Order: sequence, then C-alpha cells, then structure tokens
Amino acid sequence: MKRLSWIAYALLSRKGAAARFVDEQGWWQAAVNLLWSYLSALKYLRYAFRQRRQIQKSKRVSNAETIEFLSRFQIDIRELTFRD
Repeated sequence: MKRLSWIAYALLSRKGAAARFVDEQGWWQAAVNLLWSYLSALKYLRYAFRQRRQIQKSKRVSNAETIEFLSRFQIDIRELTFRD
C-alpha cells in the first residue's frame, strides 16, 4: 500500500517513470496495465507459492540473514518511485 501511495503522489506531481508512462500512453492504458498486472499475479500465485516451498526446502541462507541483507541493501521507495 505504501508503494502505491508513493506512485500516486509521483503521478500527481508529474515525476518519475509512472508519470512519464501516463504522459505517453494515457490514464486509461495505465489503469488497464495496473489491473492486468494484479490479475496476472493472482493467476500465478498458487504456482509461486509451490515454487517458494521448493526453494525453502533447499535454502542455504537463514530467514534472519535474508532479512538482514534486505534491510542493509534496500532502496528507499521514494527514491525508486521518483527515479526516471
């Protein structure tokens, strides 16, 4: 939800890749693409969870180490949203 709110803010302020897409393709195409992407994600969610279970069985890095890596090397959502 936080990501979507930053994208909406970037769109309204006409900054970032999402704003550039809307300028080039229009609001209607942006809405269609957003809806299509979420429906596509739902369609393959079952497959993704099955793959995740297989990966979890053979993992070599603990959950705590993964969280540490992600927090150490994360990109700020605002920076990512407003980047062109």
